Amino acid sequence: MTTYMLEVSLIWAVFYLFYLAFLSRETYFEWNRAYLLGTLLFGLVLPLLPEMPAALPATPTHWLEPVVVGLGALEGTLTTVPGGAPSGGAGVDWLVVGYLLGAGVSLAAFLRGLWDLRRLRRCSEVRRRFGVEWVLTPRYHLPFTFWRSLFWSREYHLSPEDFRRVVRHELAHIRQGHTFDVLFLEVLRVAFWWNPVIHLYRSALGLQHEYLADREVLRSTRKQPYGHLLLRQSMSGPRFALANNLFPSHLKKRIVMMTRNQSGKAAWLKLLLVLPLMALLFYSFTRESAPQPLPPTPEWVTDTLPDKIFRVVEEMPRFPGCEDSGLSGKDLERCSQKKMIEFLMARLKYPREAVEQGLEGLVVIKFVVDKSGEVRTPELVRSVHPLLDAEALRIVDLMPEWVPGKQGGKPVSVQYMLPVKFVLPKQLPGDEVQARSSDEKAATLEVERFQVGPNPAGDRLFVELEAPAGDYQLGLFDTNGQVLAVKALSGYDGQRLKMEAFDLSRFPVGTYLVQLRALDSGRQIVRKVVRQ
Repeated sequence: MTTYMLEVSLIWAVFYLFYLAFLSRETYFEWNRAYLLGTLLFGLVLPLLPEMPAALPATPTHWLEPVVVGLGALEGTLTTVPGGAPSGGAGVDWLVVGYLLGAGVSLAAFLRGLWDLRRLRRCSEVRRRFGVEWVLTPRYHLPFTFWRSLFWSREYHLSPEDFRRVVRHELAHIRQGHTFDVLFLEVLRVAFWWNPVIHLYRSALGLQHEYLADREVLRSTRKQPYGHLLLRQSMSGPRFALANNLFPSHLKKRIVMMTRNQSGKAAWLKLLLVLPLMALLFYSFTRESAPQPLPPTPEWVTDTLPDKIFRVVEEMPRFPGCEDSGLSGKDLERCSQKKMIEFLMARLKYPREAVEQGLEGLVVIKFVVDKSGEVRTPELVRSVHPLLDAEALRIVDLMPEWVPGKQGGKPVSVQYMLPVKFVLPKQLPGDEVQARSSDEKAATLEVERFQVGPNPAGDRLFVELEAPAGDYQLGLFDTNGQVLAVKALSGYDGQRLKMEAFDLSRFPVGTYLVQLRALDSGRQIVRKVVRQ
């Protein structure tokens, strides 16, 4: 939510600066009003649009998702976040508290304004005049309108000519629906009370309302007497916040605009400039970040195999397990990727000798999925140490046959790169570096129930657990492999437990991993959750 509000604010700021530089001094008041309202809506919607796929690098090579191996065989790097000490419970997010307090004050002021209007109406005499509701109030104030009602004080007296001018001005507010704009801005001001741009928008839109109403008056009266009326009455009484008043601020700008000549056709070109600006913002906020370009390579390479080995083909090979799922396209690719990660994480282990020597690092394995689906010729592209290199090669050798890739409808051989990162934990609470025998395999923790939710999640993440009694540890990881939070479940009694596990409000929108690990056996189970 924080990211969304900041993106909205940035879009509004760009559009407001464009208005200030190119449109604020033009006399196309209807278009200026439409521009201000339209860009507010555009800013609210644009960050919600899905991202468009970015263009592939000029020389594509297919890299598999990195697999990161810790002592618990978790898909995540077991390193602590600097300055982010793990906590056993969720702390108070003062940023959220401050925002809610400000929004509450703004909402209270908005509701108070509506309540004041209701009270004033209830103690007033309501008539039908000039085709609108004429609310004759007992207290002194300047004339104003709200929806289809014109509020006029019994104590407010004008000459017949000035009376006609004021009424014409207020009727213009009603007939052009300016109250809708006012309420729309007030609602946005409640949600974005902290953002100065929304207050600038509110002021600019109110000024366009006055320009429009002034123009209606000037159709039937001269500028000089109307300007004198504005000057005489500008400081003559109180005004209501949620209403269109005859004499708001910006009096000097209104008088200047009344004396300005109508903008020429060249001013339309300024309005047209907003189209490339909107296109640029749309492109910037909906385009995915392009992948890092890789060193130049040909589309295919020769190897010890008799066939061409492609790097990218029309239909990439798939890890088996999703053929009967009924999925297709991207969903099928995601399912295949998930099956491969599950296969690797269930079998990868940290060699005992490597743990004792404190060895860690990134190993990169190159292998080929041939046209029959068999995994062939695994070899090291990047080495760290023979112990870690051997484990990475071993897991590639264990892979089953894939669904082969196709180019032009025919099966072909395709080359892959598999990064495997070995990382040791750094003093995680309750973690002990336990050496395991070379034939021990990391196994999935078997529990009756382990659910995280809601998914997608907001600011709070809950865990529902039913497992054998014992000592457990919950961990929250991001997809870059950093430990974001850890919570100990010591002395769990085996009963069904539902608890608030982590506070996500301080983390950005994205995908996270939640790990439940048994401290006695090191077995673990992982769930994926999306924060939005």
